[in-house]
Amino acid sequence: LLYSTTPTPGQPQPFQNDGTVRWENLTRHTSHFFFEQAMGQTLGRSDTLEIDRNAAQRIVDAADLDGRQTVVEVGPGEGALTEPLAERAARLLAIEIDPVRARALSEKLPRESVRILVADALGHPIGGWLDLMGWPPPAVVVANLPYNVATPLLSGWAAEEGVVARMIVMVQREVADRLAARPGDPA
Repeated sequence: LLYSTTPTPGQPQPFQNDGTVRWENLTRHTSHFFFEQAMGQTLGRSDTLEIDRNAAQRIVDAADLDGRQTVVEVGPGEGALTEPLAERAARLLAIEIDPVRARALSEKLPRESVRILVADALGHPIGGWLDLMGWPPPAVVVANLPYNVATPLLSGWAAEEGVVARMIVMVQREVADRLAARPGDPA
């Protein structure tokens, strides 16, 4: 799921004046879904979807990084996306809930521009994580989300106008179907 907060002329905007998000408008801004052949459905220790290298490269390409952006990666797991993201981002914050995976990733990527946090991504909005690092917004968010946290995280991130430049998010088919459903559709 690729989402950009850059307005599309003539299209309804997902953000309302009261700060709420209209999902039917948010889905109109959705450009890509990455699942099925691109991603396996094997659940790992932190319940994220495992990604093969070709899919990882396509996902990183979709992030459209030119070396100037701050990237927040949620659920890096073994680092299939983390390594190529670190190559293209000015700064990278990877938030991993599993301390064993986070430690291994820190040892694998000992770079000044890469920070690995052992944390639950639900603990702060993206702006809060950026503040914690002392980094200014906006950020590109890249996430590989398990079913049980996808909706609350996406809802929060979509409401962070000016903080989240765009999101490239991998979710399970059930979540993608629910996000793409029109109001009143079963999903």
